[in-house]
Amino acid sequence: MDGIGHKMVPDGDGLKVVTYNILADAYLAPERYLGVPDHLLDRRWRGPALLKTILKTKGQVICLQEVEAPVFHRFKTKLHDDGYQGVY
Repeated sequence: MDGIGHKMVPDGDGLKVVTYNILADAYLAPERYLGVPDHLLDRRWRGPALLKTILKTKGQVICLQEVEAPVFHRFKTKLHDDGYQGVY
């Protein structure tokens, strides 16, 4: 699995692990997703929407699958501002 970071767990609280398969850009062929509106497959829309969703989870550990290197580096930069560290 590709990981994108963690936060320290406060004493006495459980560990919240969040995992997503974010769909690699290499697989974003509209003919594979008939019936899905084109804008939902657009990288410019998907990246910010995924980050917003991921941050809302407030997970201490976030595991992402199908993350290509350029996407990882964009996400890592944004998530770093919220206290996460990333490993690819």
